[in-house]
Amino acid sequence: MLTEFHFDEFYLGSDELDSDNAIFIHKKIIDSWKDFGCFVYPNMKKTDYIEWINGLDPKISQLWQVAFSHYKKSSMVSTYTPICDFQNPVDIEATYRADELDLIIIPNNSPLINTPLITAHNLEISKTIGIIDSLSFANSKSLCETDIADGDSIDDILEKRFKKLIKNSKVITIIDRYWAKNHDEDISRRKPALEKILDYIYFLKKNISIVIYTSNVNSPDNYNTILTNYVNFTLKRSANFSKYITYFEISVCDDNLFQPKGHDRYIAFDDKVCILGRGISIFRAYPVQNCTLNIKDINQTQFNKILKEFSRNRKFKI
Repeated sequence: MLTEFHFDEFYLGSDELDSDNAIFIHKKIIDSWKDFGCFVYPNMKKTDYIEWINGLDPKISQLWQVAFSHYKKSSMVSTYTPICDFQNPVDIEATYRADELDLIIIPNNSPLINTPLITAHNLEISKTIGIIDSLSFANSKSLCETDIADGDSIDDILEKRFKKLIKNSKVITIIDRYWAKNHDEDISRRKPALEKILDYIYFLKKNISIVIYTSNVNSPDNYNTILTNYVNFTLKRSANFSKYITYFEISVCDDNLFQPKGHDRYIAFDDKVCILGRGISIFRAYPVQNCTLNIKDINQTQFNKILKEFSRNRKFKI
């Protein structure tokens, strides 16, 4: 779960960000962005943001440069007006509704609100002094660290845990030992798990690539026939698949490789990795069961190492 947040191009010039202890505030915002955030900003103002960053103390400027280069960002779709030009929170919410913002950060001396932070419907507006207590970032942290419970709604799980990860990613990479086996069982009986994910991507109208690694457990032909037919005669004949899935790949590896290397099941959204106890089987057409879930930065996991090992040892790829 990501918090989509925004501050205007003038915010980094705020008095509190130029004080003696300002580095603590800068780090708090930047760390929250790295772990749980996606910065939404008007692309036409990118140069203005960079100019403010370059004018900061060199140590602080370097932190922001890393953030702007590597952390999740999204271009604003609404017609842009700087936050400092608004007179009340209601107008802000109306103007930026299309961007589905969770949080807007404003200077401490802003007359826009009289308290450190407020929540207007689904939008949180926080002064710098209130960012430590941000409900949006706290909610994202909780959703990234809380397991899925028996009986949870799969639609709620997609909406609350995965929507903004999908929305703000270019590639979904799945490593799931039993995906092909479960898909083989489901294909003639019920809707496969992958199609639940695809339907949600189509609903979001999101262009994205999907890469899957799975094992050949219980399959003499490495699931070659079933998966090849599924891709060629089901997926590729779907107008939505052709419209929104920019690249699609399935790789099957020997099950002996999964036992020591890929026991955990992963869904990576670019640099955010969801470690999911039951893998994407939670999206199968069954009632949801208890499932461990943890979403981390990719550098806090073994994901890249495992992916590299699997990519070198494929039985076949489609």
